[in-house]
Amino acid sequence: MRQVLRSLDVLEALACRGEASLAELTAATGTPRASVHRLLVALVERGYVEHAASTYRIGPAVRRLAGRSVESSLVRLSGPALVDLKAKTGETVNLAVLDGARIVYAATLDGSHQPRMSATLGADVEPHATAVGKAVLSGLSAERRRAILPEAPYPRYTDRTITAPDVLQRELDRAAENGFAAEIEESNLGATCIAVPLLGADGEAIGGISVSGVSSRLPIETHVDLAGQLRAWAHRIEDNLAAQDANPTVEAK
Repeated sequence: MRQVLRSLDVLEALACRGEASLAELTAATGTPRASVHRLLVALVERGYVEHAASTYRIGPAVRRLAGRSVESSLVRLSGPALVDLKAKTGETVNLAVLDGARIVYAATLDGSHQPRMSATLGADVEPHATAVGKAVLSGLSAERRRAILPEAPYPRYTDRTITAPDVLQRELDRAAENGFAAEIEESNLGATCIAVPLLGADGEAIGGISVSGVSSRLPIETHVDLAGQLRAWAHRIEDNLAAQDANPTVEAK
């Protein structure tokens, strides 16, 4: 138990400081230097701490754990949204989340109309060729976008796929301004999708929700109304996520 508590002390000290030396961590935790060094060696081996030169900082394993926690919360909090949107539209609804440098489908409800669009849980979202991918990108910094996007020219799936970075940038600017992204037959012929981003506490996208269906059932004149329904649910999900972070016992509304 003592070692666990000391490990947590080290991680908390690093989280507060950003980075710190062995001497600084020894002073901050009140733990003997040799003990702190042994803990750091173990934490570095597991990826919870990174060692660069003479300093230490939080490692990728901590960020992955945090990401998994956010993903789990989003899946739970988005459940009522997906049920409601499917009932109102009859179309397939999806939740996508950021997983490191990937955007993946974390929840989906198939539509009741035939034919219908389907997504595979855990599958990568094509960021440049899907509405939910573009919605997420529109809510990210340029640096994070670059980590997610494939090398240009981007892969082409139909003759409507955006493959040029400057064209995609204009599309993302429009999505950020309008509050939603649209895809009309960019990843699959005959399919249309509308999506909005889900924003975290820092104002950056952590995922997105979408409605997708056959293009003939989702003509362009329906997009603004669908986007409004998606945005209303996105705000509720974001509010519930913020309330949960402040009080973990809060239930979804």
